[in-house]
Amino acid sequence: MASPLHTAQPSQNNGSPSWLARIIAAIIHDIQYIWSYFSIGYTGSFTDANGNVIEITDGGVVESVNPDLQFTTNETFVSFVLTATTDPLTIEWGDGTQETAAGGAAVTYSHTYAAEGTFVVRINGEGIETFVYSDTFFPSPASLLSVDIIPDTLLYMTLEGNSLLSYINMAQFVSCGEFNLSGSPLIQYATLPPPLAVGFTSVIEDCTGIVGIDTTNYANCSNFILTNNTIIDELDIAPMINATDMVLTGMSSLRTITITAGSSYGNLLVDGCTSLTTITLPALPSLSSFSADGCTKLKTLTLGNISTCLSFLCGQGTRLSVSNINTILTTIDAYGTNGGTIDISGQNPPRVPTGAGATAKANLIGRGWQVDTDV
Repeated sequence: MASPLHTAQPSQNNGSPSWLARIIAAIIHDIQYIWSYFSIGYTGSFTDANGNVIEITDGGVVESVNPDLQFTTNETFVSFVLTATTDPLTIEWGDGTQETAAGGAAVTYSHTYAAEGTFVVRINGEGIETFVYSDTFFPSPASLLSVDIIPDTLLYMTLEGNSLLSYINMAQFVSCGEFNLSGSPLIQYATLPPPLAVGFTSVIEDCTGIVGIDTTNYANCSNFILTNNTIIDELDIAPMINATDMVLTGMSSLRTITITAGSSYGNLLVDGCTSLTTITLPALPSLSSFSADGCTKLKTLTLGNISTCLSFLCGQGTRLSVSNINTILTTIDAYGTNGGTIDISGQNPPRVPTGAGATAKANLIGRGWQVDTDV
């Protein structure tokens, strides 16, 4: 059988260049034949430098397939929890192995690697709503390095105790209902993107490297907790007028906070904010508890209408004046409420209520309040 490949010979007609054209045409034909031979029916895939899977299908068609969820770890053992509404899930473990797993509510997925290394875990599946990667699953601190791709269906993400975590693709967390991040000192940015669901929760604890959080779009926030950060010196909580719990504790560099009158705070805690010098509490119609213990530079506390507040703590090293102590006692006494708690003891230096302040203290005790002052 004759080969379809050409062996072109030059023409003996040296007076014409047509022999060169025939050689070129033959070479082009042979290249086209060889390409069609190897490309027809070929399928396969490879991963590019950016972590994208490139699929080569019949006829040489190339397309990029991105996972729904992707993260990077350097554990020899990896375990995480997903909630997915649709079966099945395909998990590529980053070591050349993959598995197809059933979805469901709060399913734990685990994998052991043959040796130490850095692995990119890629997950494909519809309706991924929960992702939990926590040190509670590991005998030692978890070593999640980054969360690279987040599905637009994700509602709840918890990342705990990942001391090497340095990047979260927050821009893709567009359906956030609850975000819990703790023990990740390398993270610098953790602002959630709009639109944000009504009643969402943001909890960020012990993430000492965060330089700021833009709360402009946080009006729908129900619970905002930010603790133990040494960098953030200013935080605008004014947009979060619907928050029930506002917790800003151990924020040692925080110098100012802005609070909007009429906000729905039930609990407002700013304990251990050792750089705060002034706090102004405007009218807060739902406030049930306020605490500013251990704010060692706090000298002025101004009160609006907080008549629903039954727990008021502001001592343990604060520097309020006697006049300020007296105003706190007379203001709360004037509300006529019963059975609450006031602890403004431990001022530096000690402050003893006088005159109207002393009278208000006695009145409150008579109505069932526990009132602790320096005397």
